[in-house]
Amino acid sequence: MDLRVLFCAEAVTLAHVGRSVTLALAARRLGMQVAVACDKRYRWVVAGEGLRWKSLETISSRQFENAMALGTPIYGVADLLAYAEEEEGVTDRHIGAT
Repeated sequence: MDLRVLFCAEAVTLAHVGRSVTLALAARRLGMQVAVACDKRYRWVVAGEGLRWKSLETISSRQFENAMALGTPIYGVADLLAYAEEEEGVTDRHIGAT
């Protein structure tokens, strides 16, 4: 049985996705079957490294930047619930439901 690992990346900046891609590359070198889930706007980063990409919608960079500038919460309850539901679905599709 192959070990499958899914990295879910918040895509508000390239750095967030880049960290997950770096970890995925290291895991792949260890023989794991990996994928990176992130927003479509950074799919090119994942594909550029030859990794499997999974769609995962995240908040916009503008929403993130506005919240940081105003000192307000970045995520609302609805955002967090939507994230949890979507990450569960993408995980089930990559890892397999248990």
